[in-house]
Amino acid sequence: MKKIPAVLADRDAFIQSAPLPCFVLDRRGRIATCNTAAGDLLRTSPAALIGTSIDDVFQPAQVLYSLMRSRRKDLPAEEIQVKVFLPSGDKAPVTVRLQRLRTSSRRVYFQVWVHDDSAFHEMRKRLEQSEKLSAMAIVAGKVAHEIRTPLNSIFLNNDLLQERVEKMRGAQAQKLRRYVAILQEEVERLNEVVRSYLSLSRLAGGDREPTLTEDLLDDFIEEIRDEYRRHRISIATAFRARQREVMLNRRQFRRVMLNLFSNCRDAIKNGGVITVSTEDTADSFRITVSDTGEGIPPESLSRLTTPFTSLRANGSGLGLYLVREIVERHGGRIDIQSLQGEGTSVIITLPCGEA
Repeated sequence: MKKIPAVLADRDAFIQSAPLPCFVLDRRGRIATCNTAAGDLLRTSPAALIGTSIDDVFQPAQVLYSLMRSRRKDLPAEEIQVKVFLPSGDKAPVTVRLQRLRTSSRRVYFQVWVHDDSAFHEMRKRLEQSEKLSAMAIVAGKVAHEIRTPLNSIFLNNDLLQERVEKMRGAQAQKLRRYVAILQEEVERLNEVVRSYLSLSRLAGGDREPTLTEDLLDDFIEEIRDEYRRHRISIATAFRARQREVMLNRRQFRRVMLNLFSNCRDAIKNGGVITVSTEDTADSFRITVSDTGEGIPPESLSRLTTPFTSLRANGSGLGLYLVREIVERHGGRIDIQSLQGEGTSVIITLPCGEA
């Protein structure tokens, strides 16, 4: 087990009790000791960091080396902006404060105090959320598979029951038809939740292939047009982009469109229109899905893509989160615009090469 130098023992209690991450470096830029907050920052134990070079922690480390060479006892500590390497491979901007450490020996040491920037807090928050969701996705996938088998059995038996009830006559038959219809709606709702959880568990997989996006959109719209017509919703298109190939995972992209159209359907209460439009630039392809629904309150817009957050009482809270995750994994982004009483537009921007 690596031990801290004896000359630092009297300072170690203070360093360990500090709430900010702190690294103590020797003249060669190697970590002589650090506190628990520093270990938490890098998701490892402080003992594992002893002996590590600052080249493996900060970028650019050369700035710190230059300051260490220039520090004299009479100079105050200096703050500089650097980046810290995260276990995920990301680099987050932080502010560090370097000062020479007074010890009882002639050996020279330096303290580096790390101040989290707001951007770093956000990156860590997203990393932690991603880690939690990855674990949750594994559980969700297994649970969804277990639920799907009995759910399919309920669906099939309810279908058989519906056929028998349709042949019946009288007031009792009418009441039974209503019960069967309610059961059918609930099964469909549960099936949609199961599909969302399965999609969450499959986010990491799948290959992408060159895809003519407008052709894919056309096929999808024709597939669902009749279903939406039954809800008194018409689907319009305004394809203004050139025929462009975009690298897509077709299965995941279909899930994006299903989730967006499902949200549109729920927002349109008494009939309306869903419009799908496209346009392009030299290096991007944009898809806009708009509805004439009730719109979204301004205070709710910022949390629409937060997982397990839904504006619907029976929503899974995964619909728009999955849309955002899939689009971002394709190197794109989504923007949401909405006016209460007028409708909502979701704009998807995907990267593509020259035509």
